[in-house]
Amino acid sequence: MKADHSREQHIAVFGESGSGKTVLLSSFYGAEMYRGEREAEALYRLHVPDTGQGRRLRQIYLGMKQEDAVPVANRFKSATFTFQVDPKATENTKAVKRRDFNSLRLVWHDYPGEWFENSPSSPTEEQRRIDTFRSLLNSNVALILVDAQQLAEYPREESRYLKSLFGNIENTLLSLKKSILEDGERLERFPRIWMFALSKADLIPEMTVQDFRDLMILRAAGDIERLQEVLSEFIVGDEALSVGEDFLRLSSAEFHPNGINVDRRIGLNQILPLAAILPLERHLRWARTQEVPRKVLDSLLGPGLELGSAVLGRVLRGLPTSKGPLGMAQKLLNSIISSDAFEEYSKLAGERLRRSNQAAREQGDQMRAILTQFKIDLENGENENVILRGER
Repeated sequence: MKADHSREQHIAVFGESGSGKTVLLSSFYGAEMYRGEREAEALYRLHVPDTGQGRRLRQIYLGMKQEDAVPVANRFKSATFTFQVDPKATENTKAVKRRDFNSLRLVWHDYPGEWFENSPSSPTEEQRRIDTFRSLLNSNVALILVDAQQLAEYPREESRYLKSLFGNIENTLLSLKKSILEDGERLERFPRIWMFALSKADLIPEMTVQDFRDLMILRAAGDIERLQEVLSEFIVGDEALSVGEDFLRLSSAEFHPNGINVDRRIGLNQILPLAAILPLERHLRWARTQEVPRKVLDSLLGPGLELGSAVLGRVLRGLPTSKGPLGMAQKLLNSIISSDAFEEYSKLAGERLRRSNQAAREQGDQMRAILTQFKIDLENGENENVILRGER
């Protein structure tokens, strides 16, 4: 029987004021929305169920596209945006009956960057900040925006900016620690992947994602280490924590004196795939090492990874099986997929991944086609030096 629900993944985007969070959010929505409407080969259509939010995001995007209007900063206001991904084409009847969810959802937590730089002006704003950070810290993956404009202004002295950026994040988190950890209880549900994203990457076009990684390690290795220590204070099972092992180049649009070109983007097509696939891949890898406490893995594979287990089922359907070790991952996923399927998922890449995607398209299994396409998009992003995934 066809289920009537969606699978959600949450993403938190951290960045100081002026780092491009609002532009990124609007440009992401505009690009995905118009691509789904105009491209015949697009597999899905993305929309915002809250029509008021969708209208505001579209207004900002059209303001940039048609009137070269720079979005107004979202000062001292926070918001959560839900983007829904629905298959565009009619699905094969058998595929629809097999499907255990109808759509994917990306929940994007936005907040004012001023909260990292200034103290709240009232008790009401202080409480709003606490509530916002509780929501942010329930996400599956976190992006920390590193402003390319700031890096470009101080060549060979990038450590000054990076020290300030990481210091503000650490100090804010530590100041809210008692409020976030009720009765001192550490969190099981927490963003376990903290990716660094170079925003406004068009300002440094010669910098590849590998160059960005090397710069961060050269200029900020100690700051990254301290951030990891601070984040570890919030969670149970800090073995399952990845800070600064994944990197991404982002550019929402090309800004120049004569206007804004929203068609010149970098990395925005990686956001949906990384939110949907990256936590799943990383959590399964940790599960296979058997080094992470069981209750932590349970939480990772619980509500926050409902999509993950669904992904496996969809991606693997119809694939040949092979023998493989059971391990803790099998125990956790036993009710959902077989150990053989788990092994198959780990190996699904390259030409084999593309054949699976093509088969899904031909069979009218749109959701499997979407999910395998997400994996292909991540591979393409790596080949184009836009995204770099960690190996641990």
